[in-house]
Amino acid sequence: MLQRFEDPQSVLEKFGKGNSLDNADLSFLDLAGLHFKGISFHHTLLSGSRLVDVIFEDCDLSNLWVQNADFSGVQCKGLNMVGAFFQKVKLVGACLDHANLKTAQMLLCDLSQASCRHTDLSQAQLLGTVMHMTDFTNANLFQANMREADVEGAKFINTNLREADMRKTTLLSAEFRHVVTDGVLHYGKSPWSGQSVPEKDWYLEMPIFDGE
Repeated sequence: MLQRFEDPQSVLEKFGKGNSLDNADLSFLDLAGLHFKGISFHHTLLSGSRLVDVIFEDCDLSNLWVQNADFSGVQCKGLNMVGAFFQKVKLVGACLDHANLKTAQMLLCDLSQASCRHTDLSQAQLLGTVMHMTDFTNANLFQANMREADVEGAKFINTNLREADMRKTTLLSAEFRHVVTDGVLHYGKSPWSGQSVPEKDWYLEMPIFDGE
């Protein structure tokens, strides 16, 4: 059963004593600017909450559940978000470097201008998510589902895209350098419509799928 917190002060009192926030209902709270360190948020509900510029340091957010919340500018250090669920969440400008987001679901979110350097997004669900100008340098997107996502202007350098699903993904002006593309699913004869390594034609590197 979830423990409901009615105001930010009660949250501060709880984690200030070194307690976890597992199975907590933190919905519709304004927690902007807080600094959580070493706190566990297993199966915690954060729907409709405002966490702008929050810092999560060495926290465990695995199986977190978030809908219609604002996580803009969130800073993450040593973050575990395996199996977390995000739907229609604003993460503009978030720093998710080195975070573990394996199997996480980030559906119809806005991850624009975020930093996902060295981030593990393997088998993550990113359907319909907007990721304009997002940095995926050295990220792992193995078997990630980015179907109908928008990565306009995003940066993929030394990125693992093996077996990723990028069907109907908007790639305008995205930058791809030294990426692993084995088995990527994508429609069209010229899948990479933006910048590419000059000496390579990306449509020759990618398999073409006409069906679903």
